[in-house]
Amino acid sequence: MAQHSLMENVRRNTEDWFAVKAAVRDKGVDCPDDTPTADVAGKIASIQGGYDGNTVADLIWGMNLKSGGQYPLFEIPQDTENIGQRVGSYAFAGQTNIAEIIIPNFIYGVLSNAFKDCSNLTKITIKAGNKIHLNIFNGAFDTGNNTFDKLVLLCEGTGSIHLEGASMMYNGKKYIDKLVMGDDSIFFSEFTFNTNVTTPSSIIVPEINDIYYHGDATAWNAYVDSEIPSEIRSGFTNATIHYNYTGDGSEL
Repeated sequence: MAQHSLMENVRRNTEDWFAVKAAVRDKGVDCPDDTPTADVAGKIASIQGGYDGNTVADLIWGMNLKSGGQYPLFEIPQDTENIGQRVGSYAFAGQTNIAEIIIPNFIYGVLSNAFKDCSNLTKITIKAGNKIHLNIFNGAFDTGNNTFDKLVLLCEGTGSIHLEGASMMYNGKKYIDKLVMGDDSIFFSEFTFNTNVTTPSSIIVPEINDIYYHGDATAWNAYVDSEIPSEIRSGFTNATIHYNYTGDGSEL
């Protein structure tokens, strides 16, 4: 019988916990079919040598990249939806083989340092699904690189994206070439681009070249006045604004 990797088995059979447990056994870890589901994450962690994830999905996603291979574009697979909905702390930390990441619309959190030191990660697409308030936590995209070629923020229905303090943290200026604002339900903190969340004097204003905004000039001005913190507002108002943009950023 062909032996599949843990990730292959899980991605093929995430709806079947017996298959997940079988995938763990394939790695030589005792995991009988009657193992409580709550204990499976620990079993996977033992394979990874104590990998510090927060849900089963966190562990699996991290192992996918740590298992080797090149992923210039990595999209968190839809078939992991039913086993966890967060990207855990340090889940992809140090993965220099990732150049672009797509966070799909069923994810409700990207935890601290999830993509820390992913130094080649310059293109990020974040999608918030209907009724999902997606929180991006401190240092989540502290990539060790001060430039994002593209940052796409998209919401569906009543979904929203909250970029918490220092979520785009970098020790110096943060440059964004193209920023896609697909909705007004996108919320920045004055510390979003900061080196930390405790020193107001260290607030970093991003330099943004082009912003692709879903509405017209009137809507943009109202959004900026009400939702962009005054401490970082100039980074947005100094950009070139492309109004009435209806794309998803994929062609940029």
